[in-house]
Amino acid sequence: MKVQYVNSRKSRWMYWMLLILIFTALVSLILVFLFVPRPVAQPQSPDIVVQTHDVGVSSFARKFTFPWIEGDVETVNNDYAAKGFEFKKEDLSESNGQKAVYAEVADTYSQGEGKEVAVVEVHVQPEKGDKYRLFVTVPVIAQNGRYGIYDYPAIIPPPKRAAAPTESIVGSSLDSQDEKAVTEVIQRFFRFYSEGQEEDLKLLFADQKDRKGLSGRFEGMKEIEVHGEGKDKAQVNATVRMKVGDISSLLRFQFKMKKNGNEWKIIDTIPRI
Repeated sequence: MKVQYVNSRKSRWMYWMLLILIFTALVSLILVFLFVPRPVAQPQSPDIVVQTHDVGVSSFARKFTFPWIEGDVETVNNDYAAKGFEFKKEDLSESNGQKAVYAEVADTYSQGEGKEVAVVEVHVQPEKGDKYRLFVTVPVIAQNGRYGIYDYPAIIPPPKRAAAPTESIVGSSLDSQDEKAVTEVIQRFFRFYSEGQEEDLKLLFADQKDRKGLSGRFEGMKEIEVHGEGKDKAQVNATVRMKVGDISSLLRFQFKMKKNGNEWKIIDTIPRI
């Protein structure tokens, strides 16, 4: 009986020791999970371009022109040059105190395979003398939201101005009575629209939907062209002067109109309101 008692006490002691060991192991695992940092996968950078916080080719190219104009080769290479391409000191203009004081992108076009070109207008202030403008083509490689300058920029002449398109409305002339009625509707439109008379304005439209007006003043019609499309449709070009706040300027609208019984109604406007 004495031997059995000793063995029973020894078994209980071993049982409690085992529980303590298991508890200690669990606590250790929990502490390791909570406090030991786990390895984080690092994103792989493409080999050809540098990472930047700039969004878009236009923004990247525009900001590049500032250090490029000022001859800051260190900034150009560290922040803008694509990996595998490097500017040398002699590749840039000497820094003679000139500053790029303003730059905006005038145009962009693609050359395929991620190669983009931005045409940047840069205003340069020399250390002495008057400001002048340069137009610079900036070659940018774009890949998955990353950008880099992959070749030398070029200075180009100012872009030529485009010719204004000539618009002519194709259609027959309305009779004098209908033309007069259409003109009166257009005049009322501009008066109600400029002065914010929205309840009156919507009644001029065939759908009579609510439309927002302005808080200004109609100062008069400069020009109106009315052309019929059959007997019950018309297309109108109108140029008027309108004042909103302190701004008094010429505005051009186009209208499509339809005769509803004896009344002419507006179907649509360009710009749409």
